Amino acid sequence: MSSKKKIPFSEFHKNKVFDFGKCSLNEKQIIAYAKQWDPLPFHLSKEGGQKSVFGGLIASGPQIFHEIHKNHWLPLFGHTVICGIGVNNWIFIKPIYVDNLIHSRITILDIKLSKAKKTGKISWLYEFLDKNGEPFQSLEMTILHSMA
Repeated sequence: MSSKKKIPFSEFHKNKVFDFGKCSLNEKQIIAYAKQWDPLPFHLSKEGGQKSVFGGLIASGPQIFHEIHKNHWLPLFGHTVICGIGVNNWIFIKPIYVDNLIHSRITILDIKLSKAKKTGKISWLYEFLDKNGEPFQSLEMTILHSMA
């Protein structure tokens, strides 16, 4: 986990954007993730990727989400999480190749408060964009947060 400052629930606002900057996935990261979670040939080796429709080694679909969620989102917001409610509209638009520059930003789409229960149901939009601002993928995730 990161040593980033935790953001209190009081700073969560509809349409607020959290920019997590740019990152990339190297060959070693892609292969290690694939060995554990998605052992398809085009994720496991350059050769397997070259023989596929993709023409090269690509990351497993959920890998960039897991990297950003674990290393950026959880350190900031994890302390308020009660439970996940759902994931919707996860769209894989184009593959992520070795060393592609990936810009990650997360937006609060909606907040529904229950002051009696001291909770807030928040819909988050995760976006993973290329160097031109075009999407690699996006998803919506709804989480129940504690307002305390």
